[in-house]
Amino acid sequence: MSAPRAWETPVTFRPRNVHIFAGNGDYLGGLFLNNPPRITNARFQTYCARFIVFAQGSQWRLYVLGGDNQAQSMVLRNSSAMRRGRYVILGPERQQIPVTLRTDPAQRRVPTNQPPTSRLRGNQRHFRRAVLARDGRCAITGAEGPPERPNRGLVAAHIYPVARQNEWARNNLQQAWLTDTSPAQSISPNGLFSAQNGLLLSSGYLHESFDSFDVGIDPDDNYRVVVFNTDRMNLGGRSLNARTRQGNVNHRVSDHCLRWHFQQCILTHMRGAGEPIWDLFDDDYEDTNAIMEHEDAAELMEAQLATRLGAFIEVS
Repeated sequence: MSAPRAWETPVTFRPRNVHIFAGNGDYLGGLFLNNPPRITNARFQTYCARFIVFAQGSQWRLYVLGGDNQAQSMVLRNSSAMRRGRYVILGPERQQIPVTLRTDPAQRRVPTNQPPTSRLRGNQRHFRRAVLARDGRCAITGAEGPPERPNRGLVAAHIYPVARQNEWARNNLQQAWLTDTSPAQSISPNGLFSAQNGLLLSSGYLHESFDSFDVGIDPDDNYRVVVFNTDRMNLGGRSLNARTRQGNVNHRVSDHCLRWHFQQCILTHMRGAGEPIWDLFDDDYEDTNAIMEHEDAAELMEAQLATRLGAFIEVS
């Protein structure tokens, strides 16, 4: 993909109706706003600061960008709904300021289908039961299974993916993010199968959207649900069910895990042209030939193998 000219909106991997430029015309990123928008001016600018790098100590403002590429009114950091359009980042006196984009890679995940209970390993069974016992219903929509099958239509979803266990261990995130003291036989030696790293979600579209970083939860904004693409289920603006943060403190959902996941949503959808989508059918993720024919074959294969092997991290 060739670099766009100054003030030119590039072709993006994700649909957008908000675009952000630097003062020199470089394209920085953007966002898709639903109608009605569920993101305020203040939160939008907070998100910008999570993928745009500013010089230490510098101050910046967001301005509406006119058709002549000149800054117009300043966007206040308030509770008004963000509007679609083009914007430019400048200093307080409308002067150009140096800005760059974060370079840490956005994580990508392959779809995961949970096996039946008869095929679950010990840590998987513990994870499913612990998350179901804590949440009781979909943590976002509130959907419940019938009394005789309370888990019907629901899935225990990992927030930090098991496929990224190497990064998890390398950064010592179990000690940094979790307080769960359950036996290693239950949550695995690295803690990734702790209920603190899980949410009960409706199976199907919502679970896939969460895994794909299309739907995130902002723990720094009253656990608000943010939808980064078309909001087909009217989820934006809801708050995560309070049950996820009640009961045993060592089983409550981890703010750190939610914050990491939300950051991946921002990097995936807002930074630069966005992250490319793995355009495979669900069955293709199980087909080695289909994976090897893909342009991102190495990354796809690594993620698929790590996802498959993750459940086998147990204490013998």
